[in-house]
Amino acid sequence: MGLNYVDLKLVNVMKDHCKVNFKRVGDKLGLSHVAVMKRVNRFIGEGLISIGPLINFGKLGFKLVLLLIEVDSEKSIRGLLNRFRECPRILHIFRIYGEYNLAIIAFAEDEGVLSSITSICMFRTSEHIRRSYVIPISEVLFNEFIGLIKVPIGNLHESPCGVTCTNCDRYINGKCVGCPSTKHYRGWFKAHET
Repeated sequence: MGLNYVDLKLVNVMKDHCKVNFKRVGDKLGLSHVAVMKRVNRFIGEGLISIGPLINFGKLGFKLVLLLIEVDSEKSIRGLLNRFRECPRILHIFRIYGEYNLAIIAFAEDEGVLSSITSICMFRTSEHIRRSYVIPISEVLFNEFIGLIKVPIGNLHESPCGVTCTNCDRYINGKCVGCPSTKHYRGWFKAHET
C-alpha cells in the first residue's frame, strides 16, 4: 500500500486544483451552482477554507510526533517560522498557551527519521529554544486523514532549514534517510519515484 511518484505528483497538483461539484452541492442546499461557486471562491479568497487532498499517514506507515517548544522571544519565533516554513516534514505549527509557546506536528518515514527529528534535527536543537518536550503519536484514533504533506522536490543540496544532511553522523551511518527536499535523500519518497 502506498503512493508512487506519479501519485505524489497528482496529490501535489490537487492541493491547488481540487474541485467541488457545485451543482450537486447546490441541489442539496437549494442554491444554484453559480451561488455555491461564488461562496466557495469567496471562502477560499478570504482564507476561510482550503480545498485539497488529505493523507492517511497510518496507511503509509509514517510516524507522527507532537513537539512542544518554548522559544525565548517573539522575534525568535518569527525567525524559526521563517527557517522552517518549507520543511517537508512539518504538518502544522501552532501558538499555544502555558509552559510552552509552540506546538509542532511533524511526520517521519520510519523510526530512524523519528529519532533524528526528535533528537538532533529541527526545532529542538535550534538556537533560542529554552526547552522542548517530545510526544510520539502511537495511533490516530479519530479523523485519520491529516493535512497535506509538502511533496518534496528532492533537488536541493541542503535542506530548506539550512542543514546539510551529508554532514550528519546519523545520515552517514544509515540511521536517517535525510531531508526529502535534498538530492541526497534516500528514503520513502525516493523509493517511490518509479
